Amino acid sequence: MKKFSASRKLLNLKQV
Repeated sequence: MKKFSASRKLLNLKQV
């Protein structure tokens, strides 16, 4: 689940 958080953060940065 921790990996998911990191992946989501990366996606958020890429989306912005």
